[in-house]
Amino acid sequence: VPGTMGLSSWSTYGTAYGLRVETMYYIIAECEIRAGNYATGLDYVDQVRAKRVEDYEPFATRSDLDEATAMALLQDAKTIEFFASCENFFDRKRWNTEPAYSKSIVRDLGELGKYTLRPDSKLYICPFPANSTRYCPSLSQNI
Repeated sequence: VPGTMGLSSWSTYGTAYGLRVETMYYIIAECEIRAGNYATGLDYVDQVRAKRVEDYEPFATRSDLDEATAMALLQDAKTIEFFASCENFFDRKRWNTEPAYSKSIVRDLGELGKYTLRPDSKLYICPFPANSTRYCPSLSQNI
């Protein structure tokens, strides 16, 4: 990400035993924002960002908060928080089902060109394994 300090680590940790605290904070934040409590929701995002971003500016104190702005701030912060995880895939897949939050992802790969992943892309489909459809003929592929 331009303008950020680099991180290279083979020792990032996840948990196989349940949700991380950060995940719960972002879930609560999204629920609060959807309920119309924008500052409260963004306060949960700020509590996570306070541990991650040096000299951050709190989102919750902004005066221009509405649902679209609050959700955009949450989505951007959550995408960075869960970088290189399946969390981002499932969030984007879920948000793409709502016209207000769906968006195309564009990546410029320099001389290789620009690539766009649209909200209706088949790359968001999670197909059933071949064994599942082979042994259960009534199961149709998830497309």
